[in-house]
Amino acid sequence: MKHLISFRKDIKAIGVDWTIAAPHKGLKFVRADATAIPIKNEVADLVVCKHLLEHILQSAHLFKELSRITKKGGLLYLECPDARGLYPFIKPNFYDDPTHVRPYTLQALYRLAELNGFTPIKKGRKRNPVILAGSIAYLPFAILFRDHAFKTWFFIELLGLNIYILSKRE
Repeated sequence: MKHLISFRKDIKAIGVDWTIAAPHKGLKFVRADATAIPIKNEVADLVVCKHLLEHILQSAHLFKELSRITKKGGLLYLECPDARGLYPFIKPNFYDDPTHVRPYTLQALYRLAELNGFTPIKKGRKRNPVILAGSIAYLPFAILFRDHAFKTWFFIELLGLNIYILSKRE
């Protein structure tokens, strides 16, 4: 989100999390539960929900809130780990994180969006080839210095273990 704000100064961005987030210029922060967001109805042109859905048992409550704050014709971007991943061949996988309570597939995200008043526009596996290309230079250092966090992130990006859906609220 901070990259989007840096390109467009006219964007009013609001971050919502139940933990305390690091401040960022141009981003208003609201500490709240995502199933009860203290924002007015139909104010958002774009709602970005990354790596939250898999932590919530009752996704219907989350979708109700996301739908409520999204303007008619507004967009919703959802991203989460693919439940199928490449386990047991490649680590990590969905089940390595004990806070994950509900797995999703691309088809499940598609149906969930449809069932909650959104029309899916695009779905797929998240990969950023530009970031991956730059990261290849650091990979030997990550291995040498045992930077496990980087190696994990790198392989998640390389293999496309995160899935996304972009949908429009009708």
